[in-house]
Amino acid sequence: MIKLSPPIENFNWKGASQLFGVNRDYYYRNFGLPAHNGIDIVVYNDPKQGFGTKILAAHSGRISKIYFDASPLNTRGNGIYLISDDGSFETVYWHLSGILKESGRVEQGEPIGLMGNSGRVFPLPNKDWPWSGTHLHFGLRINDPGFWKNHENDYDNFVDPAFYLKKEGDRFPIRFNR
Repeated sequence: MIKLSPPIENFNWKGASQLFGVNRDYYYRNFGLPAHNGIDIVVYNDPKQGFGTKILAAHSGRISKIYFDASPLNTRGNGIYLISDDGSFETVYWHLSGILKESGRVEQGEPIGLMGNSGRVFPLPNKDWPWSGTHLHFGLRINDPGFWKNHENDYDNFVDPAFYLKKEGDRFPIRFNR
């Protein structure tokens, strides 16, 4: 059973600005994806929208890849891929302003990066508001073939991380109800 901890301190569901599976037309038209493949997390109670907030490892494992997006669309920005100890799943952390851990093993809750606005973000940063568009794109990819025997997936093995982050007593925002 996958159990993730929140990727930022003091996380609550009001900070989930864009959920998994939303904006189907936009993501298909612009990126060829069926819809949004993660959860976008923002920090609303900060004048800089969370720019520089420490990103925490949602589980123990090892860093499998550091990503600097140089694609023409520059969609992901700077990111970290963290694979579980058994290799059955990995989490992704995109749009980072800084990388705190570039390789090796990490423990759940360990700081690995800094929230930012690299890559394709909205609203676009500018000289007066350089932190505009700051958020964390947090994704979960299942690598276990046994999992996919009973599930369909059009998201390159990404699944909704909300169900693995949810704690007893959490109340999702109304927009979570599909």
